[in-house]
Amino acid sequence: NRFTQEHRSNSLAGFGSFGMEFSFLSTVTGDRKYKKVSDAIFRNVTKYENNGMVPYFWNVLTGKPESTRGSLGSGSGSFYEYLL
Repeated sequence: NRFTQEHRSNSLAGFGSFGMEFSFLSTVTGDRKYKKVSDAIFRNVTKYENNGMVPYFWNVLTGKPESTRGSLGSGSGSFYEYLL
């Protein structure tokens, strides 16, 4: 649908926040299935790590990066903070 096509891409921070949100859902519901999704998101991102950096722009429908460059700037920095 049109909404899905228009919103298929997100920054690394946005992509990573999905993982944090699913982890939180597991905590508040007691259902581990959300934590499993969260773990899968972070495992997927680390597959694309290069010298400690991961791409900063992602397709949220495919789980694949839409860029090859990493960054600590806007749109990326929060992801690295989530890992702490």
